[in-house]
Amino acid sequence: MYNDALVSKRPYKEAYSHEEAIGIMKEQASNFDPDLFKIFIDNAMGYDLIRKQFLDK
Repeated sequence: MYNDALVSKRPYKEAYSHEEAIGIMKEQASNFDPDLFKIFIDNAMGYDLIRKQFLDK
């Protein structure tokens, strides 16, 4: 998932916050299927909560 690439730390970059990643994705929304992007945005907070649960382990 594109968002995962943005919010994950990589050897060549620091991780973006969830909010920063969503902002970047919104700026580039024309690159995504509009229907799928709307579904992603509508559920983005839930995805972030799930991701954070796995970071804590």
